[in-house]
Amino acid sequence: MISIIVPVYNVEKYLCKCLDSLLHQIYQDFEVIMVDDGSQDSSGKICDKYAENYSHFQVIHKKNNGLGMARNTGMEYATGEYILFIDSDDYLDDDFLVKIYDTLKSNNCDTCKTCFRRINEKGIKSIENQILNEVIYKDEDITKKLLPRMIGSSPTIKDAIPMSVCCTIYSMDIIRKYELKFVSEREWISEDILFNIQYYSVAQKVILSNYIGYNYRVNMNSLTTTYKKNRFEKSILMYLKEQELLKNMGLLETCQYRLDRQFFIYTKMSLEQMKNSELSKRNKINEIKYICNSEILRNIIKEYPIQKLGIKHKIFLYMLKNKMTYFLYLLMCK
Repeated sequence: MISIIVPVYNVEKYLCKCLDSLLHQIYQDFEVIMVDDGSQDSSGKICDKYAENYSHFQVIHKKNNGLGMARNTGMEYATGEYILFIDSDDYLDDDFLVKIYDTLKSNNCDTCKTCFRRINEKGIKSIENQILNEVIYKDEDITKKLLPRMIGSSPTIKDAIPMSVCCTIYSMDIIRKYELKFVSEREWISEDILFNIQYYSVAQKVILSNYIGYNYRVNMNSLTTTYKKNRFEKSILMYLKEQELLKNMGLLETCQYRLDRQFFIYTKMSLEQMKNSELSKRNKINEIKYICNSEILRNIIKEYPIQKLGIKHKIFLYMLKNKMTYFLYLLMCK
């Protein structure tokens, strides 16, 4: 059986679409654990309705504590052999569970990871970082070949695999055995990456599937798009934490440039999120100056093989390196 964890917080507009997509699954051996994380809209009542009408749906109401903690709560109630996480504004194709479960079992794997479609606010669909061919990773190859690609792309090619825990079936035996939990996204930039580093370091057989049946809704008010004043500082903490974990695993040398490139993406996001903020032009420029003067950022750029990057990335790093504050403001924050 598959346990499906659905953290819920103020998503009344999209929640029924998400839950109905679970009801319509061809594969029906699953339970749904909805974790209402202190919603202030009608989301909690919607969860109650589904729990009342469908015996394999249950709802847990809790005080608001964030996405990572809601997932942890859901895992405490999970009874399935495998577990799947779905965000409550996303939805699945009808054949998602049967495809991913059959792929997992027919290849005798403990984990199956797929990719996803992005759905923007206009309903336009796109696919990024698509997995072209099914590949199986065993034992040391998981940490030496798969995990580095989840950290980020290499300098020479865009070969990253999305780090999101959604669109992946995980083994509950592994999660329970190693007592794996999510950290809070209120403290860390990506609770998904930290969970995945821990999980894949102990997984034994993982298959990447080229099937796509998870629909990820791009929400302009989400955690990843909303402006946060300390976003860049948290990006630095995230970089240092991943460095520490990878060093302890003996993977830092293999992953260093990938980790650096991920940090550049976080830096770019820190700049882009200022565009829709209420900051004045002067304050935006001051924040850009602060970022450009970061000693950690400057050291990473100094050691990174910039010449191997594409032209857009080269220009971005050139502007950071040379503290071209006003041009960065015009390009990304105006």
